[in-house]
Amino acid sequence: MKPEIREETWSYIDRFFQEMPDAMTKLPTILDAFQKVVQETSAESQKRVLIRLLRRKFASVPKKVVQKIEATDDSDQLDNWLDQVIVADSLAEIERVATGKS
Repeated sequence: MKPEIREETWSYIDRFFQEMPDAMTKLPTILDAFQKVVQETSAESQKRVLIRLLRRKFASVPKKVVQKIEATDDSDQLDNWLDQVIVADSLAEIERVATGKS
């Protein structure tokens, strides 16, 4: 049997969570959704910052490098690339890391 919530019940649920926001931390489904949003937001922010730093430091950034960054959702990889921007002396160094070439 699938549970159903009647339309008039939503306002009570909303008020309950407004008055007791800590109750949300007891619902794994809500916690999972919040974590997913935070991770996605964090990855998107990292991508924007990384591309901006590359363009600021090296002026012209090849499309393939930008595409590789935009296609990546691995936060650790994005952190690694952000570190590389700081220490790299040339865009070629960043390209090797971003495109997986040694």
